[in-house]
Amino acid sequence: MRRVAKSGFKFIVPTVGHTRRLSQIFGGRIVEGDVLGLMGGLATGKTEFTRALLRGVHNDPHLSVPSPTFTLAVPYPIQIQSRSAIIQHIDLYRLDTNQEMEDILKHPAHTDIKIVEWADKLTKETILFPEGGNWCKLYFSLLDEDKISLDEPEDFEPQRQIEVLPSGRWEGIVEAIYR
Repeated sequence: MRRVAKSGFKFIVPTVGHTRRLSQIFGGRIVEGDVLGLMGGLATGKTEFTRALLRGVHNDPHLSVPSPTFTLAVPYPIQIQSRSAIIQHIDLYRLDTNQEMEDILKHPAHTDIKIVEWADKLTKETILFPEGGNWCKLYFSLLDEDKISLDEPEDFEPQRQIEVLPSGRWEGIVEAIYR
């Protein structure tokens, strides 16, 4: 792990298991109104991160968490401090216009927790990441992507990097996780 820039943190996750553990740490700290914006190319770990977070929050390692690529959004009811809330797992991959993205992000209410894959497609970021809001931008990438070949063993796992840029209460949370 290494600190980047003024407000960002880089986590090296050598295996899917490490990605799952990091996501469950994040899941243990989410509250209503939080937004996690997941960004990065195909197969960099965005859906796996979300799947592990939701399974951890539900305390169910077998919870079905499909990618919302075709449904666009999937709600997951949860309990936070004895209150009901909904985590919205949203995928912007198939949407083309900012208006389509804004429409899906505005509904349902802002009190839900939003986990948004392909958040980098938004050209008006303030819709999802308002100044001073409680959010994290997570940039997923493969390390040494150009060195991965088709000759790798079947169980090969490329190392990933997750760069986290937090805002609001997440600044202190990510700082604590990083240590």
